[in-house]
Formats: sequence, C-alpha cells, structure tokens
Amino acid sequence: MFLKIDALTEKQCSYGLKISHTPKTLFKTRNSKATWKDIMECTILDGDFTIATIYGGNITNEDFPVFPNLREITGSLLIYNARGLTSLEHIFPNLRVIGGQTLIRNYALVIYQNEDLRYIGLNNLKLVRNGGVRITDNAKLCFSRSINWNDIVIGKFGKVQIDKNGYNSRFSENVTESCQDFYGCKVDNPEKCQKMDGPLSCWNSTSCQTYCKYHKSGKGPGCSSLTGEKCHSSCLGGCEIPNDPTTCYACQKYKLNGECVEKCPANTYAHLDNRCLTKEECQNILPIKSLLKKDKIFWKAFKGKCHYNCPDGFQEDPTNPHNCIICEGYCPRKCLGGTIDSIKTALFYEKCNIIEGNLDINIERSEKSSTKQFTKAFGNIREITGNGEKVICDFYPINFGKVDFHAERHFDISFTKFNTSNLNDTVLLGYTVYYKKVEKIDPDLGYGDDIDGECDNQWKSKFFSTEHLYAGKENEGRAWLEYLELNTLYAYYIQTKVVSHPNAKHAISKIEFYKTPFKNPESPLFKKAEAIGSDKILLEWDPPIKANGNITHYTVMWNAKSIGLENGEHDFCGNNLNLESSNPSSLSFIGSMKSNGKTDVQKCHKCRIDKEVTKIEDESDEALEDTVMNTIYPFPLTNEEVESDGKFEDSILDEIFKISYGGEPIEYYCFDQYNLREEEKPHNSIANTEIYPEIYNENITFGRANISSTRVILTGLQHFTEYSIQIIACQDTAEPENSCSKNAAFKIVRTEPFPENDIIDLRTIKVFPYIVNGTEQGDSRIITWKIPDDPNGAILGFRYKIWRENDEMPPSERCISKSEFEKHNGVLVLGLNNGIYSFNISTVSSAGISESVVTKDLFQINVSNWFSWVEMLYLFLFFIIVIAASLYGIYRFYHFIDKKAKKYAQKIIPAKEQGTPLL
Repeated sequence: MFLKIDALTEKQCSYGLKISHTPKTLFKTRNSKATWKDIMECTILDGDFTIATIYGGNITNEDFPVFPNLREITGSLLIYNARGLTSLEHIFPNLRVIGGQTLIRNYALVIYQNEDLRYIGLNNLKLVRNGGVRITDNAKLCFSRSINWNDIVIGKFGKVQIDKNGYNSRFSENVTESCQDFYGCKVDNPEKCQKMDGPLSCWNSTSCQTYCKYHKSGKGPGCSSLTGEKCHSSCLGGCEIPNDPTTCYACQKYKLNGECVEKCPANTYAHLDNRCLTKEECQNILPIKSLLKKDKIFWKAFKGKCHYNCPDGFQEDPTNPHNCIICEGYCPRKCLGGTIDSIKTALFYEKCNIIEGNLDINIERSEKSSTKQFTKAFGNIREITGNGEKVICDFYPINFGKVDFHAERHFDISFTKFNTSNLNDTVLLGYTVYYKKVEKIDPDLGYGDDIDGECDNQWKSKFFSTEHLYAGKENEGRAWLEYLELNTLYAYYIQTKVVSHPNAKHAISKIEFYKTPFKNPESPLFKKAEAIGSDKILLEWDPPIKANGNITHYTVMWNAKSIGLENGEHDFCGNNLNLESSNPSSLSFIGSMKSNGKTDVQKCHKCRIDKEVTKIEDESDEALEDTVMNTIYPFPLTNEEVESDGKFEDSILDEIFKISYGGEPIEYYCFDQYNLREEEKPHNSIANTEIYPEIYNENITFGRANISSTRVILTGLQHFTEYSIQIIACQDTAEPENSCSKNAAFKIVRTEPFPENDIIDLRTIKVFPYIVNGTEQGDSRIITWKIPDDPNGAILGFRYKIWRENDEMPPSERCISKSEFEKHNGVLVLGLNNGIYSFNISTVSSAGISESVVTKDLFQINVSNWFSWVEMLYLFLFFIIVIAASLYGIYRFYHFIDKKAKKYAQKIIPAKEQGTPLL
C-alpha cells in the first residue's frame, strides 16, 4: 500500500522486526519477501519492534541501523539488553506513535536492562495509544522521569512505571555520573516546552518535550510539526500541515487511503479499529500462526470488519479460509490442546469450545483470583478429545549430563534422550523437569514429598516438547529453568511425557541437587540521610530486600556536586532564595517507602504471604524479565535473517496471543514491600550496632569507604555543599563469584551552612574618593571591603545601608551583585549631603543573607554651600572687566558718531557759500 503524504510516500509493512545478536542482524517475524531496502522505507510497521540481546565489544550507537521514515509501530516497542546503544534517537528519529495493539505485560513501550543507554531519545514520540510504559534497570539512563508520560500514554492499561535508572547509578572515582534530571535542560525557546513540577520536561540536556495546547493529554488533534498551528479535528497526536486530514500522524477514528475519516465507507473493512481496507487488502494480510490451531489463521473481510476470527454465530468456511459462514445450530470453536502453566496461558482458551487432544494443567502457585480466572478461561469448553494419560510404573532411567548456570539466572540441564526407536507403543511428547527449593541435600527425598505444611516446598514443573527441546550432542537433550533464586539449593529431576497407551513406557531420572550461585544484590534502602552540621552528614539504611548472597559490607561513596548555585545573580538581593535541600524526592525508588499505619501481615497465613509475594513479584523485574524473554524466545529461534535464503518463520506470538490477559490491577495486598522486608529479612551477617561510626573525609570533594554497619556519619565535609551519596551492598569476598549491587541507593544531601564565614570583616571596610577626569567629587565616595574567602556556596551579592546620624527618614537598603561590586571595586555612592555617615553591610550567598555588620562614623561629607573668597575675587574682577569694557565701548561709539557729524558739517557750509546745489 503506497499513499502520498507531502513528499514522503507512506508504506505499510505487515510484519514485525527484531534486531538481535548484532546491530546489523535483522529478523522479520512473518513470512514475506521484503528486502532490507523495503524495510528502510517503512512508515508504518504493522507489528512489534524488538531490539534485544545485542552483545559483543566495541559496539557504538552508530552501528545500529536508522529507520528514518518510520512514524508508527502498531504493536509494542521492546529494548532489552542492547549493548552499545546510548540513545534511540539515532534509530527512530521520526517515531511518533506506538499503537500498543500487542502488549508486554500491559506495556507498549518497554526499555529494560540496557547498561549503555544514556537517553531515551524518542524526541518526536507523541502518542502511546494503548498500554503503558515500563522503563527499568537501565544503569546510565537519564531524563526518563522528566518526561510528562501522562501526555503521551492515553489508552487502556496506561500505567507508567519507571525505576532503577540512571539517577541512582554508581559514579566512578573522579567523576560524578549521576543524572541532572531535576535541573531540566537548556533550550533556545523554553516557552515551547512542557514542564514537570517546575523544571522543563526533557528528553536530554538539550531537547525538551514540546508543548501543544491542542494536544489535550493525547486526545486532541495536536499541532503541526511545521507551523505549530492546530491540526485537523480528525487527527490525533499531531500532523504536518494544519487543518489537513491527509497529513495526520494518527487518526481519531480510521485512516482511509492516507486520509483520516469518521467511519469506513461501504465496501471497506475496519482493520484493528484504526484503518479501512478493501476486501483484497484484508485478505492479502499475511496469515497468523496460532498456538491454538494446527493451521495458520487467515484474515477475513466480513460484516464490515477485517479480522482473523469469525464473529459469534459464524464459523470459518471450510472451503475458503478467508470467509465466514453461518453456523447451523451449535457452532463450536476448536483449539489444539497443550500445557497450561500460567493464568495467562489458560486465558488463551477463553473462546474455545472443543479441545483437540489433552489439556495438561500444571500451575504450582495459584493466585488469589485464579478460580475466577480459570472459570473465565475454561468456561466455554464443552469437549476435550484426549483420553488422558495413565500412570505407568515401568520407567526407564534418564541420566543427567552437564549442568550450567548463566548470568541471566538460567539453569541449563543436559541429559540423555529417551530412545523410543524400539518401543512401538511409545510416542514421546516431551520431557517435564520438576524442581523445588530445599534446605539441604537429602538422599531420601522422594518424588512425591510435598506435604510438609510449607507452601514453598512443592515441586514445580516445566514441560519441553520434543520439537522445542534444545538439541545438544547426538542423543543429548537440553532443558532449562529460568529465574531461579540465587544462593539457593534446589532439587530437580526429569520425566518423560508420552501418548497414553497400555504398553507405553516412561523414563525418569534420579533426584539431583544444585545450589545456584551468588548474583548482584539489590541496592540498599535509605532510611535516613541528613546533615547534622556544617561538615557532617548522617546516613542510615536497610539491607537490600534480596541479598542474593551473604552481605558482609557496604561501600559508601560521596562526591561534592556543586559549590553554590549556578547563575544565581538574578537574585543577588536574596529575596527568592530556596534554602531547602535539593534532595530529589520526586525521583523516589520503588520499594523504599515506609508504611503508613498497621498492615495486615499479622492476619496472613504463611501460605497466603507466599502467594502474595508471588503476585507482587509478578509486577517486579523478575516477572517483567520472564515476559520479555518469552517475547524474544517463545520457543527455539527459527527466524531467518533479512535477505537470507529460506522461509521466514514467526519468532513471537501473534498480537492477540501476546496480550497480557492476566495483567489486571491487583485488588488486594496482604502487605506492602516495606513490611515484606520485615517479615522475610535476607541472610545478613552484619551486626546491628547502636552507635554511628564516623568516617573522616580528607578530601572534601570525593571519598569512599567500606563499612560493616548500616549507619555512618561522614565528617570533614565542605560546609553548605551538595553531596551525591551512593551506597552499594557487597557480598562476602571469601565466597566465589561474590559481587556488589549493580545499582546504588542514591541521595543528594547538602551540609548545613557555617554562618560566620559569610560575615564581612569590619577591618576590611575602606572608603575612597570618587575621581572623574582627575577631579575629586566631594559629594561621592567608593566603599569597598574584602569578599569572604570561604563562603557558604556562591556569593550572589551584598545588601547595604548608608545613613547620616540624626536623619529623620530611616535608611533604605540597597543591593549590589557580586559582579558589579568587582567591576567598580566597591560600592559607588553619589550625591551625598554634608554629614557623618555610618555603614551597614551583609552578604547574600547561596545559604541566604548573612548577619550584618555596622561601622559607625565611617566617613564625612563637607561641601560648602557658598562661593569661596578666591572664587568671589575672580567673580569681582570679571564684573570689573565687563563694566570697563562696556563703558569703553560706549565711549568709542559716541566718539565715532561725533567725529562723523563734524566732518559732515564741514562739507555742508562751503557748499552754501559757493551756491552749489546739494543735489
């Protein structure tokens, strides 16, 4: 399908993608003939996108492919264990919508255990239509909590859970690596950014989450990415051109030929509630591989919808899998039998009526709501065609081979396969591994020894079919158990599962024992972190909930984050200083909260506690990891790499089977996690002393120490300075494979100020004349003093008063910034009247306004109000000269006139005498 949107051709790709093993190894999850070039041109990926298990050395962010045109992923986006990946911005520069049509434990976006990831980098992401966001255990990830996810996540199951990321990562010997999320980011136009409780919402230190007044928490049309104007009302989450329904990034209702419409017109079919397809387009969608049917399920254009299932009252046409026909009477839905090992698996059968084969239900720990959910799952089943299996006492032995335990808490078991070639009546279905925790190695432990009153002391099982069993050497099989508890002794054995027959033979192994190794303990939990002086910080913490070994000591690390406030001179008068500690309480850690009031622990039976523990852990990292691994490896990989020979097989379940049906909100907890720790404290050899040991810090900016208690006082610190404090728990170094916490408990604590250090020394206050062009200004002075050498943080400015004795008006207080003070080498005071002046001065520092000091009679102004006698003399002489010059001028004027008149008279008289006419 190719549709025109601006200069970009829209291309819908009906498959999921997975990058695995190496950054350049790309798998497709449905059979198609698409090439690498075709995939790079996708604008809408109709499936899931997974980046997982990238290992190897010297991997950089640039090694990963770029999908420049990809705007929408209709399924989920999973980033797991991708080494070398530092930001998703490189891979998805234009990703705007995650549809969430398939979910991972109700999450559409999962970013989990990526040790090199620094920033999320999905700067253009506007919408997660369905499902939530889970970002956890990414040791270096910053700014994950500064995003306003509520503005992005709009659909059902819209939970956002973010924890154990970069804000509590450990720092190195010399450099602080902790994040600066709560400081926001620096951008050119902050008014265009969203804010989260004050600071800007940032994707990284230079990019923010843009604000759009038409977005309306993800439910509005959004803004144009080009002009910022309102998009067409049928758009959702933004567009390119305002008021143009053909350039929307997503649609409120449906998309038809690239244009957002209110409903699908006649002769088109609604696909996944967001697109309108023709009948041909619907039937050309690649079929789905189902767990519940032998054959693949084909898409059907029927009754206005494009779907793979027929509606109620209809069944698939046996002559045309793309069509539905009406049922005559009872219309059963048939599904393949299988093994039920979880509520989630059971719910796959919710709409099934006939089970072809057997249902093997093996759930060792049922949850609180399991009865209700089993009724929902199996309530429509009317017939199971399998006859069941009879217990056969004639067992053949199975011998174990090598046993390995991997860092991902996977327990691999190799064994000799059961040879059925000479057993005509025995059809091998697979092998079931049984395992349970035990206190000690017991040679007399029996296969059925479960009844001892302990809920946790029951055999659990995991089935491996012959098709999905890892193959080892010839005649060797390999099974694996996942997510076992660390530093724990397990008993295990393996047994065959065969098709029921009177003469069928079984095989079983002896019960063996294995103790899992240590692993990184979880981080400790802070109880108290507070300054108790200008050079002391008191710390107290609890051991980790899961020690995963024998904790013998803790490493405490501290680093001076800042000396004062940056760019603080905008408040050099000290009117708006926030003097509270910058402890980032908004970045709280899951599991570290104290309980409020009494819990119901006392009311719970131990079995109930264990069940609730299981339910809580289902929402924890282990449950997430379990689901993630099942998503990546639902069974041994048969994927083909892109552009390789052969068919591309499904590597993950189809959307409808991958949805986390069992992910409903938990209605009841027997206790919270904090009280759980009180009930089940991990093994710990540290003595709980009543005194606080002290550690003297010789280097005021950085330090680290190993201590055996859970409390300490750090001394010798810099006054009024923020310290990043991180604590990790460490296991016994005498034990093999010992380790420390991968993530640290993290706090920022500021020491108390030392007020005396901000007070101005009276002896340094000096007064100097103010000289302009070599002339002293008698009514002006420059007052200077020495700036404190060791202030509390940064010096922002000074507050001062100048007054004359016996003035009726009280003196007004003035302010000067430190930079202005240094520019003029003091305070310039102009236009003073005569008198004796006193001076009051206080310092404005990061810690606030210091105590003021007063110096009386500091200087005197004495400027005369009348002219001096010299000035009077000069003025008198000036007037004399002016008068003399005036009199002389008058004299000369009249003298000139008189002279002219005489000459004229002399000319007139002779003329009269001679009778000469004058004219």
